[in-house]
Amino acid sequence: MFRKIVSGDGFTCGVTKDGELVCWGPKSNGLGLSDKGEGFEVLASGRNSVCGVSKESGQLQCFGDETEFGEVPNRIRFISLSAGADHYCGIREDDHGVACWGRNVNSSSSAPNTSGFVAISSSDSTTCGVRELDLVLDCWRVHDSTKPDYSPPLELCSPGVCSPRGNCGDGWFAFNASILKESELTSLCSFHDLNICLRCGVDCLEGYFPSSGCNPNADRVCTPCSLCQNSSCYGVCKIPAEKSRKHEQREVRRLVIIIGCSVLGFLVMLNSVEADPDPVPQTGLLPSAVSLGETKIFRLSELKDATHGFKEFNELGRGSFGFVYKAVLSDGVQVARFFARSDITTL
Repeated sequence: MFRKIVSGDGFTCGVTKDGELVCWGPKSNGLGLSDKGEGFEVLASGRNSVCGVSKESGQLQCFGDETEFGEVPNRIRFISLSAGADHYCGIREDDHGVACWGRNVNSSSSAPNTSGFVAISSSDSTTCGVRELDLVLDCWRVHDSTKPDYSPPLELCSPGVCSPRGNCGDGWFAFNASILKESELTSLCSFHDLNICLRCGVDCLEGYFPSSGCNPNADRVCTPCSLCQNSSCYGVCKIPAEKSRKHEQREVRRLVIIIGCSVLGFLVMLNSVEADPDPVPQTGLLPSAVSLGETKIFRLSELKDATHGFKEFNELGRGSFGFVYKAVLSDGVQVARFFARSDITTL
């Protein structure tokens, strides 16, 4: 029984249930597989070559016409492969980005770097992939830097095949349709007991940092480095230590000013009320007073969402009584909010 079948010019190769790579056809001997006994779990075929990911070592190996695949990127681990005319592309295991290699692969031509991918497929000179961010197709040319003269369809693509696996296993997660933010789309499978199992990502593309890790129900979350607020992401985002310290000091000073002004305003109001417990109403003063704006009340769950679940990168300061977080409200307004330790531990 074969789990994967690929074909080239005059040969066909397949990966058996046990992972063994078997090739046949009039030109299969030219691939040089006779003494290769290790198994493979990912496979792709060019015209006169074949590449696969070793099941034992996880390393990429290519056989056949070396002019088609050129210098193989052995230091990169891949979870998916595709092949075109004189080139191969693969989805990286660490950040789900795409890397391409082979003859005449243009160094200035690369996959979009704003999202990882869950699937890719190649033609002679073009590769298309399904973005993990929104399941929309993205295409690019491999042999030159020109853009394709067409736009891929905007329909959503399935990230994988529905299967009855209850638990996807270590290093995998069950795809959750809620990340697409489509209210009418609750699942991509016809039955609730089916799952689409995908490989977990570990790192993020350049300019992003992992704000939460992979779990059985969701992949790791990548957040733009522009939102990095503390030392947990300084290294990934390559923020200099001196700049990070200045940023922390600036945020602390801003926090002290905000809290100090709030306390001072409260004391002034309290002193005014105690000095004149029964003030005589004065007409005409209230309409001309400066409006401080409408007071808004937010639920604790809303503030939790605004701080990304009270993540460390939103933390501005902490003390023995609680924490102060930077929050971005639903209307885009940025605020600093103090939370007592009891507020957070009850969530």
